Amino acid sequence: TPSRPRRRGLFVAALAVFAVGVVFTILAALTPFVLDRDAPTFLYVGAMVFTPVGFLLGLLYAILGSRPPRA
Repeated sequence: TPSRPRRRGLFVAALAVFAVGVVFTILAALTPFVLDRDAPTFLYVGAMVFTPVGFLLGLLYAILGSRPPRA
């Protein structure tokens, strides 16, 4: 039987969550220059939540993907 990729959904979720965190970080950094005021709190909170969670999901994917499949 052909071997299909394992835990592909976890990888996609990790990429998506991490990308959202990076977008929040960029928006929080650019807001003071564009609007000439501080960025809203939700941008900082979103950056602090989504980026590390996406990173941890990526680590989980790497750890689970390094284990051999069960027989």
